[in-house]
Amino acid sequence: MDVSDQDRLTPAPPQKHSLRWLLLLGAVALLVAFAYYYINQARMQTTPKTVVSPAQVPMTTEQPTISQIIQRETTPIPQREPELEAAPAALPALADSDEYLRQHWPTFGLPEATAGWATDDFLLQRAVTFVDGLANGAILRKSTPLNKAGFLQPKSPFRPLKNDNELWLDEANFDRYNAFVGFLTALDPQNLAQLFHRLRPLLEAAYAELGQAPEQFGNRLTAAIDLMLDTPDINMPVKLKQETVFYRYADPALEALPATQKLLLRMGPQHRSSIKRWLTTLKQALLAED
Repeated sequence: MDVSDQDRLTPAPPQKHSLRWLLLLGAVALLVAFAYYYINQARMQTTPKTVVSPAQVPMTTEQPTISQIIQRETTPIPQREPELEAAPAALPALADSDEYLRQHWPTFGLPEATAGWATDDFLLQRAVTFVDGLANGAILRKSTPLNKAGFLQPKSPFRPLKNDNELWLDEANFDRYNAFVGFLTALDPQNLAQLFHRLRPLLEAAYAELGQAPEQFGNRLTAAIDLMLDTPDINMPVKLKQETVFYRYADPALEALPATQKLLLRMGPQHRSSIKRWLTTLKQALLAED
Protein backbone atom coordinates (compact mmCIF):
# COMPACT_ATOMS: atom_id res chain seq x y z
CA MET A 1 0.00 0.00 0.00
CA ASP A 2 1.20 3.44 -0.82
CA VAL A 3 2.39 5.46 2.13
CA SER A 4 1.56 8.56 0.12
CA ASP A 5 -1.84 10.21 0.33
CA GLN A 6 -3.70 8.64 -2.55
CA ASP A 7 -5.89 5.64 -3.17
CA ARG A 8 -4.07 4.05 -6.07
CA LEU A 9 -4.28 0.66 -4.35
CA THR A 10 -7.77 0.89 -2.81
CA PRO A 11 -8.85 -2.74 -2.15
CA ALA A 12 -12.13 -2.37 -4.04
CA PRO A 13 -12.85 -0.34 -7.21
CA PRO A 14 -15.39 2.51 -7.03
CA GLN A 15 -18.87 1.13 -7.14
CA LYS A 16 -21.91 2.34 -9.00
CA HIS A 17 -22.62 5.08 -6.53
CA SER A 18 -19.99 7.46 -5.10
CA LEU A 19 -20.46 9.69 -2.11
CA ARG A 20 -20.63 13.38 -1.51
CA TRP A 21 -22.40 13.38 1.77
CA LEU A 22 -21.17 10.96 4.29
CA LEU A 23 -21.01 13.04 7.38
CA LEU A 24 -24.74 12.55 7.58
CA LEU A 25 -24.20 9.52 9.70
CA GLY A 26 -21.77 8.79 12.35
CA ALA A 27 -19.32 6.51 10.76
CA VAL A 28 -19.58 8.38 7.54
CA ALA A 29 -18.42 11.51 9.29
CA LEU A 30 -15.18 9.86 10.11
CA LEU A 31 -14.87 7.91 7.00
CA VAL A 32 -15.65 10.80 4.90
CA ALA A 33 -12.58 12.44 5.90
CA PHE A 34 -10.32 9.50 5.36
CA ALA A 35 -10.95 9.33 1.70
CA TYR A 36 -9.85 12.89 1.29
CA TYR A 37 -6.30 12.15 2.10
CA TYR A 38 -6.19 9.58 -0.67
CA ILE A 39 -7.09 12.30 -3.18
CA ASN A 40 -4.06 14.42 -2.36
CA GLN A 41 -0.63 14.03 -3.90
CA ALA A 42 -1.27 11.09 -6.14
CA ARG A 43 2.37 11.08 -7.13
CA MET A 44 5.09 12.35 -4.81
CA GLN A 45 8.65 12.74 -5.85
CA THR A 46 10.07 14.62 -2.90
CA THR A 47 13.63 14.78 -1.64
CA PRO A 48 13.79 12.74 1.57
CA LYS A 49 15.18 14.49 4.63
CA THR A 50 18.46 12.96 5.80
CA VAL A 51 18.61 12.06 9.48
CA VAL A 52 20.24 9.58 11.79
CA SER A 53 18.39 6.30 11.29
CA PRO A 54 16.28 5.13 14.23
CA ALA A 55 16.92 1.66 15.53
CA GLN A 56 15.15 -0.91 13.41
CA VAL A 57 12.68 -3.01 15.33
CA PRO A 58 10.41 -5.87 14.22
CA MET A 59 6.85 -4.68 13.61
CA THR A 60 5.15 -7.77 12.22
CA THR A 61 2.10 -8.58 14.29
CA GLU A 62 -0.84 -10.91 13.89
CA GLN A 63 -3.94 -9.00 12.91
CA PRO A 64 -7.46 -10.28 12.24
CA THR A 65 -8.34 -10.34 8.57
CA ILE A 66 -11.18 -8.30 7.10
CA SER A 67 -13.29 -11.44 6.69
CA GLN A 68 -12.70 -12.42 10.33
CA ILE A 69 -13.81 -8.98 11.51
CA ILE A 70 -16.89 -8.98 9.28
CA GLN A 71 -17.85 -12.49 10.43
CA ARG A 72 -17.61 -11.66 14.11
CA GLU A 73 -20.80 -11.90 16.10
CA THR A 74 -21.69 -8.27 16.64
CA THR A 75 -24.47 -6.55 18.53
CA PRO A 76 -26.92 -5.14 15.96
CA ILE A 77 -27.65 -1.43 16.14
CA PRO A 78 -31.06 -1.37 17.87
CA GLN A 79 -34.06 0.23 16.22
CA ARG A 80 -35.15 3.36 18.03
CA GLU A 81 -37.33 6.36 17.42
CA PRO A 82 -35.29 9.42 16.43
CA GLU A 83 -35.93 12.83 17.87
CA LEU A 84 -37.56 14.88 15.16
CA GLU A 85 -37.81 18.27 16.76
CA ALA A 86 -36.81 20.29 13.72
CA ALA A 87 -37.96 18.11 10.82
CA PRO A 88 -41.18 16.38 9.76
CA ALA A 89 -41.63 12.84 11.06
CA ALA A 90 -42.43 11.51 7.61
CA LEU A 91 -39.36 10.82 5.48
CA PRO A 92 -39.60 11.09 1.70
CA ALA A 93 -39.09 8.23 -0.73
CA LEU A 94 -35.42 7.49 -1.44
CA ALA A 95 -35.81 8.99 -4.91
CA ASP A 96 -36.75 12.33 -3.30
CA SER A 97 -34.19 12.21 -0.49
CA ASP A 98 -31.64 14.61 -2.01
CA GLU A 99 -33.97 17.60 -1.80
CA TYR A 100 -35.03 16.57 1.70
CA LEU A 101 -31.41 16.50 2.85
CA ARG A 102 -30.63 19.89 1.35
CA GLN A 103 -33.76 21.36 2.89
CA HIS A 104 -33.11 20.01 6.39
CA TRP A 105 -29.33 20.14 6.50
CA PRO A 106 -29.35 23.00 9.06
CA THR A 107 -31.24 20.70 11.46
CA PHE A 108 -28.61 17.95 11.34
CA GLY A 109 -26.29 19.58 13.87
CA LEU A 110 -23.30 19.46 11.51
CA PRO A 111 -20.75 22.27 11.06
CA GLU A 112 -21.71 24.96 8.59
CA ALA A 113 -18.65 24.08 6.55
CA THR A 114 -20.30 20.79 5.55
CA ALA A 115 -23.30 22.41 3.83
CA GLY A 116 -21.56 22.34 0.47
CA TRP A 117 -21.35 18.57 0.67
CA ALA A 118 -25.08 18.25 0.02
CA THR A 119 -25.00 19.77 -3.45
CA ASP A 120 -24.73 16.57 -5.48
CA ASP A 121 -27.24 13.86 -6.35
CA PHE A 122 -27.79 10.36 -4.91
CA LEU A 123 -26.36 11.51 -1.58
CA LEU A 124 -27.57 8.64 0.56
CA GLN A 125 -26.80 6.04 -2.09
CA ARG A 126 -23.23 7.30 -2.21
CA ALA A 127 -22.95 7.37 1.56
CA VAL A 128 -24.09 3.76 1.79
CA THR A 129 -21.71 2.68 -0.96
CA PHE A 130 -18.85 4.41 0.86
CA VAL A 131 -19.65 2.71 4.17
CA ASP A 132 -19.92 -0.65 2.42
CA GLY A 133 -16.46 -0.10 0.98
CA LEU A 134 -15.06 0.90 4.37
CA ALA A 135 -16.34 -2.35 5.85
CA ASN A 136 -14.09 -4.05 3.30
CA GLY A 137 -11.16 -1.86 4.25
CA ALA A 138 -11.45 0.22 1.07
CA ILE A 139 -11.38 4.00 0.80
CA LEU A 140 -13.30 4.93 -2.33
CA ARG A 141 -11.63 8.07 -3.64
CA LYS A 142 -14.56 9.22 -5.74
CA SER A 143 -16.92 8.89 -2.80
CA THR A 144 -15.48 11.63 -0.63
CA PRO A 145 -17.05 15.10 -0.31
CA LEU A 146 -13.82 16.50 1.09
CA ASN A 147 -12.67 17.88 -2.22
CA LYS A 148 -15.00 20.73 -1.21
CA ALA A 149 -13.24 21.20 2.12
CA GLY A 150 -9.94 22.89 1.36
CA PHE A 151 -9.46 23.79 5.00
CA LEU A 152 -8.87 20.08 5.73
CA GLN A 153 -6.20 19.62 3.08
CA PRO A 154 -2.64 18.86 4.17
CA LYS A 155 -0.57 21.93 3.45
CA SER A 156 2.75 20.15 2.93
CA PRO A 157 3.85 17.11 0.91
CA PHE A 158 4.69 13.74 2.41
CA ARG A 159 8.41 13.37 3.16
CA PRO A 160 10.21 10.28 4.45
CA LEU A 161 13.32 10.31 6.62
CA LYS A 162 16.43 9.01 4.90
CA ASN A 163 19.71 7.65 6.19
CA ASP A 164 21.98 6.18 3.55
CA ASN A 165 19.67 3.82 1.68
CA GLU A 166 17.09 3.39 4.46
CA LEU A 167 13.75 5.20 4.46
CA TRP A 168 11.56 5.76 7.53
CA LEU A 169 8.17 7.30 8.22
CA ASP A 170 8.92 10.87 9.33
CA GLU A 171 7.01 11.93 12.45
CA ALA A 172 6.84 15.43 10.98
CA ASN A 173 4.22 14.09 8.55
CA PHE A 174 1.75 13.54 11.39
CA ASP A 175 1.10 17.29 11.66
CA ARG A 176 -0.34 17.24 8.14
CA TYR A 177 -3.47 15.65 9.64
CA ASN A 178 -4.01 18.11 12.50
CA ALA A 179 -6.89 19.96 10.83
CA PHE A 180 -8.73 16.82 9.84
CA VAL A 181 -8.40 15.04 13.18
CA GLY A 182 -9.40 18.19 15.06
CA PHE A 183 -12.46 18.62 12.83
CA LEU A 184 -13.50 14.99 13.12
CA THR A 185 -13.11 14.60 16.87
CA ALA A 186 -15.03 17.85 17.45
CA LEU A 187 -18.14 16.24 15.92
CA ASP A 188 -20.58 15.03 18.56
CA PRO A 189 -20.91 11.20 18.33
CA GLN A 190 -24.28 11.33 20.09
CA ASN A 191 -25.63 13.72 17.48
CA LEU A 192 -24.25 11.61 14.64
CA ALA A 193 -25.85 8.47 16.07
CA GLN A 194 -29.15 10.32 16.33
CA LEU A 195 -28.77 11.41 12.71
CA PHE A 196 -28.21 7.80 11.69
CA HIS A 197 -31.46 6.74 13.35
CA ARG A 198 -33.28 9.68 11.85
CA LEU A 199 -32.26 8.67 8.32
CA ARG A 200 -32.05 4.93 8.88
CA PRO A 201 -35.06 3.93 6.73
CA LEU A 202 -33.59 5.81 3.77
CA LEU A 203 -30.11 4.41 4.34
CA GLU A 204 -31.47 0.88 4.45
CA ALA A 205 -33.46 1.49 1.28
CA ALA A 206 -30.26 2.68 -0.41
CA TYR A 207 -28.47 -0.45 0.79
CA ALA A 208 -31.23 -2.58 -0.70
CA GLU A 209 -30.54 -0.91 -4.06
CA LEU A 210 -27.10 -2.50 -3.92
CA GLY A 211 -28.82 -5.89 -3.84
CA GLN A 212 -28.20 -6.38 -0.12
CA ALA A 213 -30.52 -7.14 2.79
CA PRO A 214 -31.52 -3.67 4.05
CA GLU A 215 -31.53 -4.68 7.72
CA GLN A 216 -27.82 -5.57 7.42
CA PHE A 217 -26.66 -2.02 6.78
CA GLY A 218 -26.20 -1.33 10.48
CA ASN A 219 -23.91 -4.35 10.70
CA ARG A 220 -21.83 -3.03 7.81
CA LEU A 221 -21.48 0.28 9.61
CA THR A 222 -20.26 -1.35 12.82
CA ALA A 223 -17.96 -3.63 10.79
CA ALA A 224 -16.37 -0.55 9.24
CA ILE A 225 -15.83 0.96 12.69
CA ASP A 226 -14.45 -2.32 14.10
CA LEU A 227 -11.99 -2.64 11.24
CA MET A 228 -10.52 0.76 12.01
CA LEU A 229 -10.48 0.05 15.75
CA ASP A 230 -8.41 -3.06 14.99
CA THR A 231 -5.61 -0.96 13.47
CA PRO A 232 -2.40 -2.08 15.17
CA ASP A 233 -0.95 0.42 17.65
CA ILE A 234 2.62 0.84 16.51
CA ASN A 235 4.54 3.39 18.54
CA MET A 236 7.98 2.78 17.08
CA PRO A 237 9.86 3.77 13.94
CA VAL A 238 8.26 2.44 10.75
CA LYS A 239 10.56 1.53 7.90
CA LEU A 240 9.53 2.30 4.31
CA LYS A 241 10.62 1.28 0.86
CA GLN A 242 10.23 3.12 -2.42
CA GLU A 243 8.82 1.57 -5.56
CA THR A 244 8.96 3.93 -8.54
CA VAL A 245 7.46 7.18 -7.16
CA PHE A 246 5.49 5.53 -4.37
CA TYR A 247 6.47 4.77 -0.78
CA ARG A 248 5.30 1.55 0.84
CA TYR A 249 5.75 -0.13 4.19
CA ALA A 250 8.84 -2.31 4.26
CA ASP A 251 7.23 -4.75 6.70
CA PRO A 252 5.03 -7.10 4.59
CA ALA A 253 2.55 -7.43 7.46
CA LEU A 254 1.96 -3.68 7.52
CA GLU A 255 1.83 -3.43 3.74
CA ALA A 256 -0.86 -6.14 3.70
CA LEU A 257 -3.17 -4.18 6.04
CA PRO A 258 -6.42 -2.72 4.66
CA ALA A 259 -6.25 0.80 3.25
CA THR A 260 -8.21 2.26 6.18
CA GLN A 261 -5.75 0.87 8.71
CA LYS A 262 -2.70 2.03 6.76
CA LEU A 263 -4.14 5.52 6.65
CA LEU A 264 -4.50 5.53 10.45
CA LEU A 265 -0.90 4.35 10.75
CA ARG A 266 0.26 7.25 8.59
CA MET A 267 -1.48 9.71 10.90
CA GLY A 268 0.76 8.73 13.83
CA PRO A 269 0.11 7.34 17.32
CA GLN A 270 -1.47 10.45 18.84
CA HIS A 271 -3.94 11.06 16.03
CA ARG A 272 -4.69 7.36 15.76
CA SER A 273 -5.46 7.19 19.48
CA SER A 274 -7.77 10.23 19.27
CA ILE A 275 -9.68 8.76 16.33
CA LYS A 276 -10.01 5.37 18.02
CA ARG A 277 -11.44 6.98 21.15
CA TRP A 278 -13.88 8.93 19.00
CA LEU A 279 -14.89 5.82 17.08
CA THR A 280 -15.43 3.88 20.30
CA THR A 281 -17.76 6.60 21.59
CA LEU A 282 -19.58 6.68 18.26
CA LYS A 283 -20.10 2.92 18.29
CA GLN A 284 -21.43 3.08 21.86
CA ALA A 285 -23.86 5.83 20.84
CA LEU A 286 -25.07 3.80 17.86
CA LEU A 287 -25.65 0.69 19.98
CA ALA A 288 -27.42 2.53 22.82
CA GLU A 289 -31.03 1.45 23.27
CA ASP A 290 -32.28 5.02 23.67
